Amino acid sequence: MAASGWRQGLSGFPVAVRALGQAGLATLRRQVLLPGGVPSGTLRALPGFWKEAALIAVPSLAFRSDGGLVSATFAALAGRGGAPTGGEGQSSRGPARP
Repeated sequence: MAASGWRQGLSGFPVAVRALGQAGLATLRRQVLLPGGVPSGTLRALPGFWKEAALIAVPSLAFRSDGGLVSATFAALAGRGGAPTGGEGQSSRGPARP
C-alpha cells in the first residue's frame, strides 16, 4: 500500500479506506436509514471506502453507493516484536500504537 493510504481498486480506480467522519455520516443519513440507538461517534468511526471525496461503500452497514460488489481484508495489528496480536487464541496487550 502506498504511504497515502490509497490502493488500486479492482475496477481500476484508487480506493481509500478511512473513517466515515462527519462528511461520510452526513452522506449516509441522506441515502439510508441508519441503525437506531447507535451513538454518532461510533458511526463516524466506522471504516468507509472512498473514491477521492466520494463515499462508495460502508461494508459494516451493507452500504454500496453504486450497488456493486465491495470487499476488504484487514491485516492484524502488529504487537511488540512485530508479532500479530488479537488473533484466535491470542489476547491484545493494550491499545495499538502508531
